[in-house]
Amino acid sequence: MAGQAAVFSPVSQSQLDWLGTDPIPAEPFYDPAFYELERQAVFLKSWIEVGHVCELPEPGSFIRREIEFAKASILIVRGKDGAIRAFHNVCTHRGTQLVEAEAGRKSTFSCPITCGPSAPTVG
Repeated sequence: MAGQAAVFSPVSQSQLDWLGTDPIPAEPFYDPAFYELERQAVFLKSWIEVGHVCELPEPGSFIRREIEFAKASILIVRGKDGAIRAFHNVCTHRGTQLVEAEAGRKSTFSCPITCGPSAPTVG
């Protein structure tokens, strides 16, 4: 019904009685165990948007995302072939973070400690 305002219909007390009058439990908002259950049940089983294709306009473009619920740093890169790939942002042999910048453009990624090449590559 375009152009017509919605009519307010009050809810009767009998429809609300099932809610009770006790305080709302606060534990789910601060309990680490509840957070872990939620993390496992919701966040680790769903696709999560971490960026948009326009953030990777050309080969070598990258974005870094800290995914708190997954306890991971992710490096998302557009390769020379135009494909977009995501990697853990760590050196494969030392576990050192490869990129600290939030975004940029690189042709290769190197370990900041050993200066040796490390996955991922743009090629």
